[in-house]
Amino acid sequence: MVGPKHVGKTRVGHALAEHCNGTFIDLDAVIERYTGKSPRQLYRESVQTFQRSEAETLELVLQEHTKPDTVYVLATGGGIADNKEALKIVQTKDICCVYLSVSADTAWNRIAAEPELPAFLQTESAQEQHRQLHERRATVYASIAQLIINAEQKSPMELAEYIANKLRLWL
Repeated sequence: MVGPKHVGKTRVGHALAEHCNGTFIDLDAVIERYTGKSPRQLYRESVQTFQRSEAETLELVLQEHTKPDTVYVLATGGGIADNKEALKIVQTKDICCVYLSVSADTAWNRIAAEPELPAFLQTESAQEQHRQLHERRATVYASIAQLIINAEQKSPMELAEYIANKLRLWL
């Protein structure tokens, strides 16, 4: 599952895994477990440090979770669109990439409600920078996704049921 920050990848991912009797995996949580540092901490060290950790962890997760007849739902971080190595992994594995899409305004409103903006948006023109980033990343998400789901104003359970039905058709 890919999409912008605060689109609901984690909540929808949990709901989808539950709906499909599967296993949910939050890539950011696994990165923190493997490295002992949050994605934000790694990003503050350097973008390259974070992206290397993200790609390495993604590869490990996909290698470890291969039980036949088991549904795995993996939520990536919103910045995966900027990580060429991680994108290569997503595109070369036998997985269905689901893009949860929301408008730039919706994403901004959710991000701005946080106590602190992420490091990559701590600029004077944060909202405009976010809009440009959102639009650029949306193109990337759409290019790698087998399913594009409009996540505006739908509950995680509604989205999970919708995605599960679409996946049955896709599979």
